Amino acid sequence: MQTGPIIHAANFSAQAVTTATDLHELTPAVDRPIVVYGLTVGQTSDLSDAAEEVLMIGVYRDATAGSGGTAATEYVYNNVAAGVTPTCAVRQLGTASTGGTLIDIIPWNIRIPLWWFPIPEMRPKFSNIAAEGPTSTFRLIAAPADSLTISSTIYWTEL
Repeated sequence: MQTGPIIHAANFSAQAVTTATDLHELTPAVDRPIVVYGLTVGQTSDLSDAAEEVLMIGVYRDATAGSGGTAATEYVYNNVAAGVTPTCAVRQLGTASTGGTLIDIIPWNIRIPLWWFPIPEMRPKFSNIAAEGPTSTFRLIAAPADSLTISSTIYWTEL
């Protein structure tokens, strides 16, 4: 028996990133808004003090989708037995989206794995209606100084 919300997720592992890009581009299905619970990001290629940098991840609502990237395999994270299929489409590591409303900036020191899980009142809601979507992104605002091997997971629930 499911208690609490069904959490969905999508991830990518050990991908080279050299440019500003959308880590995750979210497009909720019509009439199925989502609430993002959290994001994890880490890298395994620049591990020394001399390679340290802080990158900014912008959370954008109502953006113009970028191009390319990879369609993610969305999955139920917390209860496979629930028998629910995620309806939000997620693309990863495509050409950076443009525009949109910047609703949050998440600083990431690349030497420390990022765990971004806002308090419930601060969780972003995205939908397929004007001003809330249809495309929302977690955008790496600027390119890293050199190639980074990044892994990331995003978690959400559908309302």
